[in-house]
Amino acid sequence: MPQFVSSFAVLRDLGRPDFAFAVCHCVRKQTAAKPLPIDEVPKTIQNAFKESTPEVSNVVSEVVTSVHQDQGKTLEELQTLSEQPNLTAEQRRATERAMYSVLNKLSQSAAKA
Repeated sequence: MPQFVSSFAVLRDLGRPDFAFAVCHCVRKQTAAKPLPIDEVPKTIQNAFKESTPEVSNVVSEVVTSVHQDQGKTLEELQTLSEQPNLTAEQRRATERAMYSVLNKLSQSAAKA
């Protein structure tokens, strides 16, 4: 089964089919983006968004604190980051890679269940 289909199923089962479609569509389009190891997500996002508004910094903090505890929330926060206007190429790539990493983690967790 293609990665984006299994990821859609995981997010759909979490009760977020609208969000699942948006995230999986983004990930499918960016198949060349290599996922980060899940432990590198916080540092990568912090570095990419180190010079941002206080509002964006709050979202970055939520990603950092939730990445190992609540991947569903992490995906929502990453989606919020990806929707920010005027993202740099580095910020966009970091966000996409982080989203892909979290989707992989969710898929792995669902496969074990």
